[in-house]
Amino acid sequence: MPSDLRFPPTYEARGFSTHATTQHAGNPEPIVRELLQNGLDAAKEADRGTQDNPAEVVFVISERPKSDLPGLDAYERAFRAAEELRRERQGGNLSADEKRVIERINGALSANKIRFLFCRDNGVGLGDIECVLFEGNTSKGSSGGGSFGVGHMTAFAASDLRYILYAGRASAASTAGGHAILAAYAEGGTLKSADGYYTRDDDLFSDCPLARAYWRRRVAVDAAAQAQGRLTVESAHNALHRSGQIWETFVLAAIKRLTVLNHPKTRAALVAHIAATPKITREEIAESGRRLARRGLSYSLDMLSWDELVEIAAGGRPASPTSQRSGLGRILRR
Repeated sequence: MPSDLRFPPTYEARGFSTHATTQHAGNPEPIVRELLQNGLDAAKEADRGTQDNPAEVVFVISERPKSDLPGLDAYERAFRAAEELRRERQGGNLSADEKRVIERINGALSANKIRFLFCRDNGVGLGDIECVLFEGNTSKGSSGGGSFGVGHMTAFAASDLRYILYAGRASAASTAGGHAILAAYAEGGTLKSADGYYTRDDDLFSDCPLARAYWRRRVAVDAAAQAQGRLTVESAHNALHRSGQIWETFVLAAIKRLTVLNHPKTRAALVAHIAATPKITREEIAESGRRLARRGLSYSLDMLSWDELVEIAAGGRPASPTSQRSGLGRILRR
């Protein structure tokens, strides 16, 4: 399958404006500082920085034909559809931030040439892509000099298109791809994510390294937020990162087959069950998802407590009530 910019399905109707991608817009100093510091930190991890083995961070600005941008056609289609949906949902009254983002993108797309900013370093490489893609996550120890895990997001403010391409090598492995942040849009009756990924893999959630890393971390953050202090981001992330089979099975259950698990609270309960069961199997994950889905057919998921959902996922509570009367009584007692 040829490489292209692909946007996965989502339940979240995000707009164009996010703090991480707009906070430094129009101010190059913090953008250069963060990219430079990230490059130097990576070089330090690779034991560079001496006279015989210097650290290098190179910035190059080059103007090139717009057609050189990978995934351009898919990008333009997604942008036009996203702008249309935002204007429709907001009744034409977009926020000032969204208007600025749309104007910057339209300005870049209307030109025949685009200015590219290349940032290259001779550091440790992209061995841990998780720490490149998600705001608030970092692999740096106390010796790192950049902001705590937000330097990579700073780069988006430097891009009129909010589109960043990554490439790197760590040991014998190499990683390449891209990440665009637009707004959610509708396509064929499906809501598509604001986040797009340049990859040759059609199964973004499990096959594309960039998307897999981003969404695995994001699901962990969302699950911790729903868990009312009883699940940390790191424990959720470690559970989903335990093996490729766990993540693939989770995606298959939560995104492709059981749409009721797109509910944040229910999906978080499934993550909590995975985190609490170190030797959980693929079959057990799939069955837990089915139990939660069956309960969702009988109750409004918002009416169930966190403890009830986790107990259902673990198999400690029947997946469906014995009668409609008992279900109604539970609701009335709340």
